[in-house]
Amino acid sequence: MVTPAPPHHGIAVTADHPGPSRRAVVVTTALAGIGLGAARAAAADGEAVLRSDALDVRVDTTFPRILTYTHRTTGAVLHAQDEPVTSLLVDGTAHTPTVTTTLAADHASYTLRLNGGTRIDVEIRVHHWRIDWRVTRIADTPTLRIGTLRIPGLAFLSVRSTQPGAALLAARIHLDATKDGDTLVRPTATTPPDSAPTGCAYAVVSTDRLAAAIETNTVHDRPDATTSWENGRFRRQTLTRAHHTEARLTCGEWTHRAAGAPPSATDPLPHVTVILTGDRNGDGTVDWQDAAIAMRDIMTAPPGADEQHLRVVPHIAFNFASQATNPFLTTLDHIKRIHLATDGLRQFTLLKGYQSEGHDSAHPDYGGHYNTRAGGLDDLNTLLRHGKRWNSDFAVHVNTTESYPVAHAFSETLVDKNDRQWDWLDQSYRIDARRDLLSGDIARRFWQLREETDPALDILYLDVFRESGWNSDALQRILHAQGWKITSEWGHGLERSSLWSHWATETDYGPDTSRGINSRLIRFIRHHQKDVFADKWPLLGTAKLGTFEGWRGKTDWTSFHRQLWTENLPAKYL
Repeated sequence: MVTPAPPHHGIAVTADHPGPSRRAVVVTTALAGIGLGAARAAAADGEAVLRSDALDVRVDTTFPRILTYTHRTTGAVLHAQDEPVTSLLVDGTAHTPTVTTTLAADHASYTLRLNGGTRIDVEIRVHHWRIDWRVTRIADTPTLRIGTLRIPGLAFLSVRSTQPGAALLAARIHLDATKDGDTLVRPTATTPPDSAPTGCAYAVVSTDRLAAAIETNTVHDRPDATTSWENGRFRRQTLTRAHHTEARLTCGEWTHRAAGAPPSATDPLPHVTVILTGDRNGDGTVDWQDAAIAMRDIMTAPPGADEQHLRVVPHIAFNFASQATNPFLTTLDHIKRIHLATDGLRQFTLLKGYQSEGHDSAHPDYGGHYNTRAGGLDDLNTLLRHGKRWNSDFAVHVNTTESYPVAHAFSETLVDKNDRQWDWLDQSYRIDARRDLLSGDIARRFWQLREETDPALDILYLDVFRESGWNSDALQRILHAQGWKITSEWGHGLERSSLWSHWATETDYGPDTSRGINSRLIRFIRHHQKDVFADKWPLLGTAKLGTFEGWRGKTDWTSFHRQLWTENLPAKYL
């Protein structure tokens, strides 16, 4: 049933989207001064057209499905899902809802009623060049609890072989520096169809007239090998239709209630955002780069990303095996020395070994178990409080994956005693991450660190992080809520949040098969926000980790100092 809403008195017209925060982007007149031109989409039976000042968006009135996006001035079209969709998957089982729809000028509201009284409300809304598809409410019942939700047949973007310049560029989170994480699909009449969708983490589409990017909050509850490391966020597939070949993008799985969670513990509601654009970079053509620039307007920005370009001087202060070779107050002296030697360039000081007897000791005692040989909590807070005045940010090396028997938190409830992990100084064991999250134990341990240390400590370095899907997403939300910024050992872990990756920046440490994210598309989008990429693009340098404070036996100040001027400063400022 379709119900018209009360009249909508006027649609807001905004300025054109600004470019990224650190890069001046030329926006051509193709995106400026959009008027209400005559090139309008027409609605057939069972359809409606939602309008903004820039777009006509054709939608289904029997299911929350977008069919096409039409630029109102030029009539240029991008497609979404032409074929009808009638069902969705709840915990992997298909359900066909009864749908009621209410229409307004710029949005459509849908109520989906499932068996047992469970209800899902969805809204599609268009504003300027942006379209939001959102679940606004889930009211489930004991008869049908919703754990995961997926609509595998619902494409949000697609391009056709009949459209000049049609292309789909997709990127997977992949770390091998010798390989390419990107896949470019140019559908033609002879392009073979894919037998099944392929997962990806980022994707954009373009024709020679319009381009588009897409963002979503899909999270797989228990990802498998094909969807881990955020590579199930979207799914791309090439299909053969009656009169064309189509390359399309659907979304992965949303987790509403994680396995093992009580009914009251639900996650953020599903949403998808699509943004269309013309020639964003002023080069006279429309292609994937224009879509990637537009992506910056809708992407999830990691906390701290707006300042990552200022962190020119990463270095590690290393304490290990009860030796305390870098007491906290000695590290403060080093920070002052770097400040004076660099005219105050901003530092990123990573404290490895702030706990117990030093590096890789007593995980996961984040608070309450400090390295007394290095000065204990009092000297640590002195370092943080005074070091901030010398233009240093601080992170501590923590571990949410492994636990050591010396830790106060260690127990056979915390770990799987049969799953042995790293054994550098003592044998560690794999933490049951799901139990640690659902119990609230990990949140309490991190909050203890937050309460006991100076506010200057607001970055965590999560070592050897091996979780993805819900386990990763839930931890990131907990840490964000406590005010933490996040860095990581490898670039693929904690991808939504990680600002800096050790292996990506210390390029002579470990094999190149795990070096850094190797996607040109992702780096194009997020180069100004993150230091997590493989060092393989000469024009986009890497601000490399240098150290003279004992990490890996490195103690050469001259080498450290030289690298700041030859590698880091050009990478950050040029």
